Amino acid sequence: MTVALGLIRDAGGTMVHRGMSPKDDFASFMERGAGDLVSRLQRGDRVRGAVTHVAADSVFIDLGTRADGRVPRAELCDARGNLRVKVGEELDATVVDPHAEGGPLLAVKMGRERRLDLESLEMALRSGTPVEATVKRAVKAGLEVEVGGARAFCPASQIERGYVADVTGYVGQSFGVLVTEIKEEGRSIVVSRRRALELEREQAAKQALATLEVGQDARGVVASIKEYGAFVDLGGVEGLVHISELASTRVDRVEDVLAPGEEVTVRVLAIEDGERGKRIRLSLKALLPEDETAPPGADEILSAKVVRMLPHGMIVETARGQGLVPKRELDLAHGADHRRAFGVDQTLEVVLLDGRPGSYRFSQTRVGEVQARKDFDAYRSKKQGDGGSGGAGVGSFGALLGAVDRSKLPSKPVTDAVTATEPATEPATEPATASESERGPKRRRVIRSR
Repeated sequence: MTVALGLIRDAGGTMVHRGMSPKDDFASFMERGAGDLVSRLQRGDRVRGAVTHVAADSVFIDLGTRADGRVPRAELCDARGNLRVKVGEELDATVVDPHAEGGPLLAVKMGRERRLDLESLEMALRSGTPVEATVKRAVKAGLEVEVGGARAFCPASQIERGYVADVTGYVGQSFGVLVTEIKEEGRSIVVSRRRALELEREQAAKQALATLEVGQDARGVVASIKEYGAFVDLGGVEGLVHISELASTRVDRVEDVLAPGEEVTVRVLAIEDGERGKRIRLSLKALLPEDETAPPGADEILSAKVVRMLPHGMIVETARGQGLVPKRELDLAHGADHRRAFGVDQTLEVVLLDGRPGSYRFSQTRVGEVQARKDFDAYRSKKQGDGGSGGAGVGSFGALLGAVDRSKLPSKPVTDAVTATEPATEPATEPATASESERGPKRRRVIRSR
């Protein structure tokens, strides 16, 4: 039996339609006219009626007017697409558009499930207000989400600020989105998480800018590396550390000092107006103390601790400051991977190659050369301390003779001492023209003392 609907206001002032008896239905209808009730319907009014007809895309509900109310069929189907109502079943509904083409458009609340709040979604679309979405499943080129009780689509390009290769990991997650499109009376809704993230970033940037001041030291994360410097994220807003502000001396490559993802403390040099908003200039050099530690000497061997690994070397910490040990200056076999041979917090000995505080370059391979030179210098100094003055470090022959105690030498000439120990013999007379071989072995000439 068709149940006609009346229109009343409840205690809260909301228009509510209640079923009337069949007898009152006909008289009431004739008095008001068929179109009068429809004209009195307003968006948000709650109504109750019976299902009269099921079409391919709509379910019709009798409102006691010439035109039945319509509910999108998809809103009355389960996850498999099966219709959950039948003809004659009474339903509670909410008016979405009383003047829609083909009859008033309704939304139906089924059990405990959330109904389609199309009005709220349209308001969110107009105002740019984020709404919560729950990912139901991954589909081709994006995600199917539930928002405001309705199914919506989030394209893959609108999930993150960057490229997303695999979208299946988002299934079951809930996050904020912006409604970007509503078509076909709510049957086609498109949302964007990327725009919601950008909106959050803009709001965070405004808050960060409100707290930043020139001369302030701020903590941030290196967002990206460029040839001319590094961009540091200060919590929603990025600033540039120019390559000239990385250290107190020349830096050839930004990668030698910073790496993406590294946490750093920077000083705000300036906040300027630019074409795309505020430009923030930052500095690492400004944080270096004025009375820096004296640089190491060329022959000073330092104990170093690895603090960060880089593709082309590693950063080490010494008592004289931090610096880079290039891969070619590491004591490794040819082709070996330094990232496997060394680890963070491992210690090694290094010597200075070049640079100044903030841009030192160290070497491990030259430690042996420096040590050998130090050992040689120590040996030479020791010999010179013992009385030597020669360049070879063993002293001159004159100095050696000068060290002899002459009081212990015999008073007679050395020649007398020699003759006293040998018997006297007459020298042999041989022809002056005889050769050395003819004369035989040369005899020693003995001088007698007188």
